[in-house]
Amino acid sequence: MKFTQEQTNDIAYAIKYYQQHHISITSPRYEEYEVILKLLQLLNKTKDNMTVTTEDGGRQNMFAKEPPIRVQEVTVTHNERAELLNGRLAMLGVIAAIGAYVTTRQLIPGIF
Repeated sequence: MKFTQEQTNDIAYAIKYYQQHHISITSPRYEEYEVILKLLQLLNKTKDNMTVTTEDGGRQNMFAKEPPIRVQEVTVTHNERAELLNGRLAMLGVIAAIGAYVTTRQLIPGIF
């Protein structure tokens, strides 16, 4: 048996009304009605998170609602960052080569 959102809200309201006006707080039934109300709230939450689609044959499928797509603004692309890093490492290599030449007076220490 399937209920719409409005029907489950009406059922929850009727249970709550009956619980408040016809059942004593000390009665064990009071807690049972509390459990029923919590289950109805849980049912309403799961219905909000699901989308029901009907196929050609009348079969229904439930899918979770997809989150909205967020577009992020890209200020620097991956290639620009890679080129920047490559240039910095090349400059570091040149500085290291100059330092090696100054200290050893050889272009490649141990070979030239």
